Amino acid sequence: MTQPSETQSAPLDSLSEALLSNSRRDARPHACKGGEESTADSRPEYDAQGIYLCRVCDVCQAEKLGGYRPEILNGYSQEDVSEPIEGEAF
Repeated sequence: MTQPSETQSAPLDSLSEALLSNSRRDARPHACKGGEESTADSRPEYDAQGIYLCRVCDVCQAEKLGGYRPEILNGYSQEDVSEPIEGEAF
């Protein structure tokens, strides 16, 4: 793996980039409450792993994110998702 040169900046990991992007609000059109198009200030929303979910504003955030299980938004470990494989005893 090569080290970034002095003229290049080190790439952000996906979580850092997601957090940085999440703080950027703008008036891009997005589907707001009930699917109505809105140009209210909105921001991208990401899951706990830094994967893009959707654009939200303060009005539609609860409605849009309410469809996701809490562990998707807050994070999870292997213990949370561990389940027996056929023929395997716990």
